[in-house]
Amino acid sequence: MLFLATWHGLHLGYFVCFFQEFFFMFMEKGTSRNTILQAVSNVLPKSVEKLIGWFYTKMFLSFALVGFELYYYDRIMYVYGSIYFICPVLSLLVIATNAIFVQKIASEKDE
Repeated sequence: MLFLATWHGLHLGYFVCFFQEFFFMFMEKGTSRNTILQAVSNVLPKSVEKLIGWFYTKMFLSFALVGFELYYYDRIMYVYGSIYFICPVLSLLVIATNAIFVQKIASEKDE
């Protein structure tokens, strides 16, 4: 990711964008290992799962492109602040939830 940001230029927005894409993919990987969410997805119809995936892609990955388009820190923070940093807050909550449930499930399997 560092190579891509450097390739595009040394604007802070590129680094923010590629870091967030890495961060969101990390969040998605943790979510796929969360057995509670897997159990819920077994109950939901495939169309609802696809709708959730579409929403995830539009919300989080489009949010990461803000930095790519705006280049500069003050512009990026203005846009993020105008929507109350909802995507980073939600992604941190998802990662924390995944960490709690995956560790809890792993400790129950060890017993």
